[in-house]
Amino acid sequence: MKIHFSIATNKKAKLASTELIRLYGQVELAKAEVIVAVGGDGAMLSAMRESINFNIPVFGLNRGNIGFLMNDFHELNLVKRLKEANEIIVHPLEMIAIDSKNNKFIELAINEVSIFRRTHQSAIISIKIDGTERLNELTCDGVMVATPVGSTAYNLSAHGPILPIGSEILALTPISPFRPRRWRGALIKNDSNVEFNIINPKLRPVSASADAKEVKNIKKVLISQRNDIDLKILYDKTNSMEDKYLKEGGDKNNSDMEKARNISMRFVTNLSEFGDLVSYQNEKMTDGKQYGLKYPIKTVTDFEFEEVIVDTKATAYLKRLKKGNLDPNWYPKASDVRQQMLYAEVYKKPTMLLYSSEIDTEAISVVAHSNTRCTFSRSNGSVLPSRLVTLILLF
Repeated sequence: MKIHFSIATNKKAKLASTELIRLYGQVELAKAEVIVAVGGDGAMLSAMRESINFNIPVFGLNRGNIGFLMNDFHELNLVKRLKEANEIIVHPLEMIAIDSKNNKFIELAINEVSIFRRTHQSAIISIKIDGTERLNELTCDGVMVATPVGSTAYNLSAHGPILPIGSEILALTPISPFRPRRWRGALIKNDSNVEFNIINPKLRPVSASADAKEVKNIKKVLISQRNDIDLKILYDKTNSMEDKYLKEGGDKNNSDMEKARNISMRFVTNLSEFGDLVSYQNEKMTDGKQYGLKYPIKTVTDFEFEEVIVDTKATAYLKRLKKGNLDPNWYPKASDVRQQMLYAEVYKKPTMLLYSSEIDTEAISVVAHSNTRCTFSRSNGSVLPSRLVTLILLF
């Protein structure tokens, strides 16, 4: 097999590559069948950029610090590993940045396209999705659009969601938002066209970055996914990227929260039938008097689609998993049902509860009436991931 080794500059990667090249040789990039990146995630991203013009896959060997995208390092049996490896295909983002002098810069990003302030002044940015203004003023340090590959990098540091590899969504994540105070970003379809317009760029200058490619003093940025460019990532069969994404994130104290969020992402990956995703974990204050309550109502929705509100109840799933209580006939608490019925009133949309059971082999659809009586109907299969079977309640 013709291998081109793409080597990071750190000492550990250089030492490893010397033996690898002795064992397998070094073929120039134009004649290679595969690129093997030796280093960390930075080396992997660099190799993926190199692969674009040659349409060849990339296999990572971890000789870096984190190496989330990498496989375990072993010198022996590399050719066998390459032949038996699984392949996933991802697509980069295209950034078109226009600066204050109307110069246009076009760059590709594998991880994310980010906008960030250049001075002590906060940035003020308006956001359009597919030509519709979704946020007229976001006051912040910055904002980004991240791919599933990049969702565990800068996006995760900015408290954005982890997106499963292969999911057809992008993360729109603010960086230290000041106004709106509680806006945590949104999940958008990967065929969306995103437009950032900088308000008063002379007083509040910002830069735009496509991964490590930076453009200064920009006034507008257009972002879209390049589905015509296939980036092929190879990974060992024992190195499941899906499992990595489910396990990633959080220290010991908040790991359950991170796991719940990751499970939530798994739930909604295949819910595109409910239209565009409007917001993720959005808080809303509503006057409670119209509902016979003395105090304002704070509603926190997991996912608001155009046509439905979805609450995944992934935390409840984890608690049941720890207690060993995975009874497939388990019912949601009455308070959960009442809460979702209230949300339906506040948001003027149907609401849905999603619960998970690894024992039940089919999705159970429960249609709940206003008096909370339920009728069950079973169906073979589900649009949701097979490893997370769900209990669905529609109001």
